[in-house]
Amino acid sequence: MTINTTPINADRLAQDLPLLYQTKHPFILLGQPGVGKSSVIKQFAKENNYKLYDLRLTTLDAVDLRGLCFVDEVARRTVYFTPEFYPTEESLKAEGYDGAILFLDEISNCDSRMQVSAHELLLDRTVGSYRLPDNCLVCAAGNTVDDNSGAYEISAALADRLIIYMFEANAQQWIKKAPELGVCSEVLSFIKYKPIYLNSSEGELASTSDDNLINTSPRSWVKVSDFVKLTTDINKLHYIVSGIVGKAAAAEFFYFLEEFNNLVPFEELLKNVDKPTKLKALLPTKIGGLYGLAYSCVPYGKDVENVAAIIKIMNVLCSIKDGLPREEIRSLTMSLVLQTVIDNNIISDVISLPEYEQYYETCVKPYK
Repeated sequence: MTINTTPINADRLAQDLPLLYQTKHPFILLGQPGVGKSSVIKQFAKENNYKLYDLRLTTLDAVDLRGLCFVDEVARRTVYFTPEFYPTEESLKAEGYDGAILFLDEISNCDSRMQVSAHELLLDRTVGSYRLPDNCLVCAAGNTVDDNSGAYEISAALADRLIIYMFEANAQQWIKKAPELGVCSEVLSFIKYKPIYLNSSEGELASTSDDNLINTSPRSWVKVSDFVKLTTDINKLHYIVSGIVGKAAAAEFFYFLEEFNNLVPFEELLKNVDKPTKLKALLPTKIGGLYGLAYSCVPYGKDVENVAAIIKIMNVLCSIKDGLPREEIRSLTMSLVLQTVIDNNIISDVISLPEYEQYYETCVKPYK
């Protein structure tokens, strides 16, 4: 069955979430494994002081949603204890939350009995005698049958009652948010250079990934980053990275990483910042190295003198005429470094630098 809706990314979904919470209209996020469906819900809950109840439905049985059954001998009937993973107005108030989100994850991977129980929560906001509090939004997420993840079709009856979002990863947005996840500069630089490898189940690589067990995703690159932060030795990383993102993506990444590893230490560039001829010989000459240089500059944006030096380095970089996108690298570097400048509250000092004034007059003002 075709999911005939317009795909949405994390930033655009974030704009819809306040309205969805206000109306309490249930919705479902469908998309590839590891693209960040649950992350955007977690971020929204955190920003608004909502308690997130994240239920992985594949780890539960259908009876778990209703609660434990026991016999009330006085009333001579069976009664159900409410599970602890359901919110109540009293518990939310006691814990200081302004609301709640009940997130039913992996719903499309559940069997029919579990889906029926989950439908009751999504559509009627009840299960058995339990009813969701008025300040709680209930939503779900899952994969599609085309994702090779063991997912089942979402029933037409359920689809008719939910807002259906087809969620997709966006490389530029992921690069912007990835530092919050601790993603290393090597991985960030690679995805900036080769954005099609962020999620090989979508875009240009989709047709080549249909029969592959291992595909790339935002989640898989976070895993790769965890290992690269421990070592950049390609021999040690070879089988690990191949097992995370597949051999084709790993080969591309290792080619890039080799260029990254050959970068001259940034401190060496700083020592030669006023020696253009020597500095020029130290700068990277391949595209992978140029992207690596851009992200290597970021930590040095915390110091005003270093920012001045970075501007000089970029000037020398762009004086080399070899067909590589050096102006693009300068723009990327400055946007990254200036964000660090802003985060460290030194922007007023930086814009007073003669180097920055020259950069602004030459590279920014003519395009305004």
